[in-house]
Amino acid sequence: AGEATSYLKFIVDYYDVLPRAVVFLHSHRYAYHQEDLLIVLHKLAERGEELKDAGGWSDKYCNFNNAVWGYQEDTERSWMEQQWREWLVDWLGDYSDVEGNGGRIYPHPVLERCCAQFIVGRDRIRLRSKAFWERALEVMYSVPEHPSEESRKMGLLLEWIWHGLFGEEWVIDDETVSGLLGMVDEIEQASLSGRAWCIE
Repeated sequence: AGEATSYLKFIVDYYDVLPRAVVFLHSHRYAYHQEDLLIVLHKLAERGEELKDAGGWSDKYCNFNNAVWGYQEDTERSWMEQQWREWLVDWLGDYSDVEGNGGRIYPHPVLERCCAQFIVGRDRIRLRSKAFWERALEVMYSVPEHPSEESRKMGLLLEWIWHGLFGEEWVIDDETVSGLLGMVDEIEQASLSGRAWCIE
């Protein structure tokens, strides 16, 4: 869970002195799920100038990847929910008794752009207490790096839910992705033709 661990450690280490916004991204410039990161960073800077009069990025969140994760009935994720159930219920709350949620810990379904690259304002990070983020980091540290598959799955677990942790709706249901709700029946990625709002 190196990606998630790195993100969480930054949040915990700098929680009290966070800048107005933080860009969390990968070390590769090119990938199938993103545009050239130099273009992305340029677009984010342009949009930041446009947002100056509206408080800038401090209360915003935007995942700028070009693919989407969907979750409805994936057995792989269900397995992870059960393995980490005690912690997840204690950390996030329990949605399993919500009508129509079918006993799932998460709201059903979860839909978000994939791959955990985003800009998030400090106000969004501070919607959760420092102790909340510290607890997640402790769990990440408990996941063995070997076998690597265990670590990878824990990273995915956070990848699916970052947006909800930062105060977004669990289902990102705008015109770009709403049509995918019926077709993403398992944990699979679908490419998006439209850019995220923050880099349009």
